[in-house]
Amino acid sequence: MKKVFAALLLVGVACSLASAAEINATGNVGGGTYSGTWEDANSWFIHPNPAGRIPGAGDNVSVDRGWDGSEITLSSDTSINKLTVSHWYKGNKLTIDEGVNVELAGNLIIGGANNGGGTVISSGNIKATPQAVIGAYGDAYLEINGGSLEATYFNNPGWWANSTSASGQTQAHVQLNGGTITAWDWNMIGHDGTRNGTMDIAGGVLQGTRGDMATRAQTFVDNGWLTAYGGIGTVNIDTSGASGYAVRITGVVPEPTSLVLLSLASLALVVRRRK
Repeated sequence: MKKVFAALLLVGVACSLASAAEINATGNVGGGTYSGTWEDANSWFIHPNPAGRIPGAGDNVSVDRGWDGSEITLSSDTSINKLTVSHWYKGNKLTIDEGVNVELAGNLIIGGANNGGGTVISSGNIKATPQAVIGAYGDAYLEINGGSLEATYFNNPGWWANSTSASGQTQAHVQLNGGTITAWDWNMIGHDGTRNGTMDIAGGVLQGTRGDMATRAQTFVDNGWLTAYGGIGTVNIDTSGASGYAVRITGVVPEPTSLVLLSLASLALVVRRRK
């Protein structure tokens, strides 16, 4: 009986290992951007086996179709290993619908390679262990409209960011419109200290447990990297601990009077330029 049990256990382990794989958004099968759903097996292929299946536990998933990009929509809960959007190619996009839970045993990586611009638009709940990297090596855009993103380390850009724009800066941007981003550690400057990401808070909360996040946040504000409401609002850095977190960062909407004055100043500038 023990031998039979051991044999069944080995078979189970083998099947489990066999099910884990690199699984990628459908490859180049013609011109134009490919659009599909996460839940459709035809949206994926497993190298070297081209037969499609939906990503599952243990899979390293890549939304990275090729020269013309892909757009994948995720509408139901999933649990996988690592998720990469645009490792080699730019123009790839993942949309996570409201209420959807995404559990990652590994990292969330957007913009993996040089000039490999990737986009993630999320209203769901993402949990990445240990890192969420926005602009790992290349360009990236993350938009949070609701729900949550949790990671031990939240890097924007990644430590080895090397894709640069005409200004010499990595194009790695986080747009926080709602929901929460929670991280133990958070950074907005690359490994070499010369390339930075940007973040705009137009709703929602960025929070963390490391007290020195407050000092960093103020530096990022002073450098113009961390803004609120497109730059017309102010960034509020709360270190009271009342929220249960050492640092809680939000955007503050300008008062109506300030908005009117800003609009008049902008109008005056336009009129002056026309003269």
